[in-house]
Amino acid sequence: MFIPFKDLALVGCSVMLCAAALTAQAEEHQMKHKQMASAEMMAEVVTTAGVVKGVLADTNQLKVQHQRIPEWDMRQMQMKFNLAPGMQAADFKEGQAIRFRLKQQNMMKFTITDVIEQ
Repeated sequence: MFIPFKDLALVGCSVMLCAAALTAQAEEHQMKHKQMASAEMMAEVVTTAGVVKGVLADTNQLKVQHQRIPEWDMRQMQMKFNLAPGMQAADFKEGQAIRFRLKQQNMMKFTITDVIEQ
């Protein structure tokens, strides 16, 4: 049986495209699995320290330049944090050094649950 070269080339290209698509799909699945495993492995509450960089009274949040959080593999950075019920942003001031407990509610939502006296 004779198969023209151009037909073989088309079949070869189709096979390569299918293989590339399957590889991309497998890599995407692997990345999602790693993200889910990472979120599940994260400690629910950690203790860290930082400096208040902004008081957002209208949303009851603080902007804090926090230290590295090794339990979450999180580098030192500035973030906005919600305050737990009963805590008021007005009780803090810019430049204030705080040591606090932090709870992760979902992937990118964090709440300061309490401040530890230094």
